[in-house]
Amino acid sequence: MTGWHRLRPALVLTAAIVLAGCAVTGPQRACDGKTGVTTMLYFGLSRKDGGRIPERAWERFVRHEVAGAFPSGFTVLSGRGYWRSGKGKALWEPSRVILRVHDGAAEDRRKIAALAALYKRRFGQEAVLRVDHSTGCITF
Repeated sequence: MTGWHRLRPALVLTAAIVLAGCAVTGPQRACDGKTGVTTMLYFGLSRKDGGRIPERAWERFVRHEVAGAFPSGFTVLSGRGYWRSGKGKALWEPSRVILRVHDGAAEDRRKIAALAALYKRRFGQEAVLRVDHSTGCITF
């Protein structure tokens, strides 16, 4: 085989790899849904007195308050979070995370803030962490 013929299999393989990479990393198809905001609320389940918020109390809060605020849907995740209070006390505690995907309207933002404030009052919590980030494409 001459030089070109010996390189041909390697060039074909290289071209195949490059083209496969383009298929994976190339431009995404246009979103046929809409864009929005994903809000994550982190709720600690420990009490200041060292106890824990009972599971039934948490479930009641979700069923009555969260579901009432977001009848179109949300997700609840269980976790274990690390927290350092405003007084410097560090602890690991069981936690719950509520994910809400919404359009970013003022009404949704108001309801999210109200839920966090209500949880802090009702369960004597120092904080509820809120994280909002843009969601690229929402489809069902």
